[in-house]
Order: sequence, then C-alpha cells, then structure tokens
Amino acid sequence: MLDGTAVHRYVHRDGDLRWLESETRQLRDDDGRVREVLSVSRDVTATVEARRELAASEAMFRHAFDDAPIGMTLTRMDGRLLRVNKAFAALLGTTTEELRDCHVQELTPAPERPAVAGLFTEFTGVTELSTAFVHTDGSTVPALVRVSVVRDRDGAPRSVFSHVLPE
Repeated sequence: MLDGTAVHRYVHRDGDLRWLESETRQLRDDDGRVREVLSVSRDVTATVEARRELAASEAMFRHAFDDAPIGMTLTRMDGRLLRVNKAFAALLGTTTEELRDCHVQELTPAPERPAVAGLFTEFTGVTELSTAFVHTDGSTVPALVRVSVVRDRDGAPRSVFSHVLPE
C-alpha cells in the first residue's frame, strides 16, 4: 500500500453511487515496518459531477464550433486567431492548422484592413461587417462577418467571436 490520494466510486447505504476522495498515509515504526494505515475520506460527489458536466458542456461547444456549417473564429484582442473551424478554413482554401496564430490582417485584402482593425478597438457589442478575405489562390472572398466581443468577469474585452458567411 502506498501513501497518496485517490478518488473512487462507492455505493452508499441508500443505494446511490457516490464519489470519495481518500487520503492514505502509512505510519511506520522505528524499524520502518508499517505500524498502521490511516485513511481519511470525504464525499466529493458534487465536485466530480460538476466537473463531468463542465467537460460535457465543453465537448458540446467544441463540436458545435468545429463542425458548424458556417465559418467561425475566435480571435485575441491583438487580432491573432485563437481558433477557427473547418468551414472558415475551407472558405479560404486552407486548414485550421494553417490558420493557427495567423493575424486577421494577414487574411484581409489591404482596402478592407481599416474596417477589420476597428473590430478590435470599437467594442460596441455585436457588430456586422461586409468585408473580404484572401483565398490561398490569391482571389478575394467577399464575406459577411458578425462579431461579438467576449468579455472577462470584470467586463474587459478578452477576445472576439465571429460568424463568417460568404456573400
């Protein structure tokens, strides 16, 4: 038996499944032999269930984002892409991996850049913008971009979430 902490499931006397977090320590005598084992357990069912619900919610969001039929992006306030979905990458003729850490301005034709830059400086809630992107073949892809600012707990802008539809 080793010292440590473990989380395990058990059946409570009422028949419900519950989760315990148990911390176990070996108490040894002067010769190093285990004299006794001390184990303290506490019910962590609510914590385990909350973590599972959060994981399920995050998985659902990832699926909804990644597999949406319209282009979607999540962008840092400095204009660097944090995450894009397959539909957005396909619109530009590339992959999500190729777009990772690209700057939105790199994907925008020069005449459209000032308007796109405004999305990261003018935080007026939801904004809609007709703009364009540069396809990997060099052509211009007109798009309607609907943008929403994601704020942190203090209300400060944290990132920009957008839906991108070809026009």
